[in-house]
Amino acid sequence: MTELNKETKGEVAHPGMGRRRAITAAMVTVAMLSAQAAFAGYAGAQDCPTCPTPTPSPNPPAPSPGPIPPAPSPGPPAPAPNAAPVITPLSPKIGSKTSDTTPLIKARIRDDSGELAARNIKLFVDGKRKSFRYVAGARDLLSASPKLSRGRHTVKIVATDSLGKSATKSWRFTIIKRR
Repeated sequence: MTELNKETKGEVAHPGMGRRRAITAAMVTVAMLSAQAAFAGYAGAQDCPTCPTPTPSPNPPAPSPGPIPPAPSPGPPAPAPNAAPVITPLSPKIGSKTSDTTPLIKARIRDDSGELAARNIKLFVDGKRKSFRYVAGARDLLSASPKLSRGRHTVKIVATDSLGKSATKSWRFTIIKRR
């Protein structure tokens, strides 16, 4: 009986080796034999004296496509597509009604191509160009409107970024009689 068979039957393979060590030694031996069997299917396994001989496959392996050419160098990253600025009206709210005849006109203008400057932005109230303050860090356009009459009013903002992309946003609000 081989040493492995003695160990797996619970017999002590070596004098003085306890049952627990014998079982551990048997598990290690089984693991090694399993690894050798798995290794047998790989190239170089013919050099393994204890590995089983692999059986040839009925289908021969496909021929190698040849050497793989080196990958091209990455170069500079492609520029991000330039999107037009995005204008978000903040006040007066779109379609809102107010009794304030000098409402604060406020919008947020965001542009991914870089910082916008006030010279790249135009504000119109009821078709007339108006002055404003543009806070670049906050991306906010602010304008205290002159006194407006009761009725419907239109705000229009045109923003053009440094790459020439332009965006226009218009919205309306209504000034109503104070109650």
